[in-house]
Amino acid sequence: MKTIKQYTKMLTALVLALVMAAAAPLNAHASSGTGKYVSDVYVAYGKNAEEAIKTLKDKGFTPVEGNLNDGGKTYVMMGYKTTDDIRDSVTDLAVMNMRGDYSVEDYKTLIKKQKAEIAEFLTGFMAAIYEYRANLKAGKTRAVCVHDLLNCYIEDDSGRKMGDLLNSETLQDKAGVEASIEHENPDKLPNLITIVMQGNALVIRSVETLLTLAADSAEDTWLDRFAAQDYETMLDKIRKERPDLNTVMKRIQYLENTYGDVAEALGLEAAELSKRLNDYISSGLKADTMTDEDVRKTFGDIEKNTEAKLRYQNWLSIAAVYEGLKNFEGGRFKKGELLDFFLKEPDPEDNESFIPMAAALSEGQRAGLPIVNLEQLIKSALTSEESWKTFTDQNKAYFDGLEEVSVYQNIDRDLYREDGSVALTGAAQRANNTAAGTIGSMTEQMDTVARITAISYAVTAGCTLVTLATWGVRRYLLSKIDDPSMIINGENYEYFMSLANMACKPKALAALKRMRLVVNLSRIFIVATLAVVVWSAVMTVIDLCQDRSYEQLPIPKYLVDNYTNADGGNYSLNYKAVECNREAYFGADYKVQKGSSADLLADEGKQWLVLYASKNSKAGKPLTPYFMVQKSSQAPVGFDGWVHLFGEKGAVNAASAAFRDSSTFSSIWQNIGGDIKKLYVFSKLSTDVKTYDGSAGNMRASSLSNGQLALFGFGGLVLGILSGIGGTVLVKKRKEKAAA
Repeated sequence: MKTIKQYTKMLTALVLALVMAAAAPLNAHASSGTGKYVSDVYVAYGKNAEEAIKTLKDKGFTPVEGNLNDGGKTYVMMGYKTTDDIRDSVTDLAVMNMRGDYSVEDYKTLIKKQKAEIAEFLTGFMAAIYEYRANLKAGKTRAVCVHDLLNCYIEDDSGRKMGDLLNSETLQDKAGVEASIEHENPDKLPNLITIVMQGNALVIRSVETLLTLAADSAEDTWLDRFAAQDYETMLDKIRKERPDLNTVMKRIQYLENTYGDVAEALGLEAAELSKRLNDYISSGLKADTMTDEDVRKTFGDIEKNTEAKLRYQNWLSIAAVYEGLKNFEGGRFKKGELLDFFLKEPDPEDNESFIPMAAALSEGQRAGLPIVNLEQLIKSALTSEESWKTFTDQNKAYFDGLEEVSVYQNIDRDLYREDGSVALTGAAQRANNTAAGTIGSMTEQMDTVARITAISYAVTAGCTLVTLATWGVRRYLLSKIDDPSMIINGENYEYFMSLANMACKPKALAALKRMRLVVNLSRIFIVATLAVVVWSAVMTVIDLCQDRSYEQLPIPKYLVDNYTNADGGNYSLNYKAVECNREAYFGADYKVQKGSSADLLADEGKQWLVLYASKNSKAGKPLTPYFMVQKSSQAPVGFDGWVHLFGEKGAVNAASAAFRDSSTFSSIWQNIGGDIKKLYVFSKLSTDVKTYDGSAGNMRASSLSNGQLALFGFGGLVLGILSGIGGTVLVKKRKEKAAA
């Protein structure tokens, strides 16, 4: 009977296939034909529908019936192409107007923040690169193997293979990581910040994983170092080496400050590993007794079925760890005791067990811990140089036959330009607005005349209140005069004065003076109030009727929209402006600043209204080739997608007067009276879901496009690179030394 040990050659090939998982999907091309999904959108200008349709068909697009510039001079029609490849599908269509909520400066700030985050990561991760270089210089087989794998990727700017590039001077080596953010780089040295930020996230994750597995330049392994010390011996060592830490509590605090965070992360990893090991035991499947027939019965045909291969690989990975831990002996662990350590579910609040493990890892391994898991690190430590050599020799032909893949494969690097062609929208950060067709961004902007109008109304109201107050005071003063005849003749000022001059009524004289002043003031306020009312009315009429034009701003080629899911995860969704035939229709010199971006108003409005498309799986479900343009905002039956304004959930009215005329009158009419013309675009969405994994994910994702650092966002890209070696040639280095 054949046992699992005879699967070495086939298994190592499977491992290598997993190592290249980041590259293989990148070479996939969208299929042609009828297509299940929308792959591209285009907008055609024409004098009429027939001309627009001809333009779309000549370019290979299927027209969508309906004039998106209803009421304008130019006929505007949308068209689409299709694909059967879900990875190439459009997932959202949205519009942005020139006066909308976007900022080029905010995007530049985002780029700076992203560079700073990557620099912070690289500051620690450079240790893994240094250890890789040291191991490669020393001729260690695992470093040589990793070097050959890294050379499957090429960095376009320098034209160098990644294995060689990372073994040479980079901008970070010369200028320092932090300083390299602003360094002008006259020597054109490879810039790791650029590579990490702009590189395809799957490729970058693969590179980082390989470097971590090639780290640790010491003669012994981190498992040897872990076995050689426990928490108490570490405290005793600190007591001897650091006399300034003269109490136990100070020494404990030192260990916690130095290794606490890493120990906590290792504890979480150990909890996952414990579950995997116990599940392996309870399954009853044993690597040392599994035959080829058992493999077929349990997993299926692993030579023909990819899913069966992955299930088998996953099982074999944990089998390798189980066998290696069971046979490990050295230091404070007798045979089987290290396995017992990992079988026990760890206490999440007990860092003492994992601080010695954190200290045992090399700096490079600690830096790469967010990238590789504990299971991979264990397999790396259990794998001898002889096993690496076996792996490399068996797959040399495979290495030599691999096609080079660009680090920036399928990444539109124009997205990283800081020349104003990219902007950041804050739409997703606003409160949810479900009102279909509302133009929130327009009404949020009040120009100077509108402010003056508001102030004039406030002044008018104030004058009116003061006038009423003066008349009230006058009435009050009259009520204080004792002589009823004076009240009856209150308006006869000559009579009042004669009485006062004769000193017949001393109190009347004082009251009369106060009343006289108040009456005069009230007359002044009445005149002022009437003047302000007339002025406000005139200014309001001017404001409502004035047709003002704003300075035409350039159209951003890209919009980066922030998205936060229900679990608090942050993503950056990249939208690219849909193109149109502006140059062919209007001429090369017409509205040059708009380029080829599709203005749905055909350059006729006081501002532009541009259509943007995203292929990010977080932006929505894949669009199917079913569209409908109608005047009702009510979605047709079966149409569960629609073109919306950034920041709005409802379908947008593309014919809104607020887009065509920038005056306050348009905004007031939009929000009170509503638009006379209405136009909404609806689509059908697929129930298929795009994912981020290596088989059908967002193959165009870079670090930036996944929001926050994608360095920590992808799990299990290189699933058990050493599974084949560790599972079939579990040779402990300590035993090799003993045999020698």
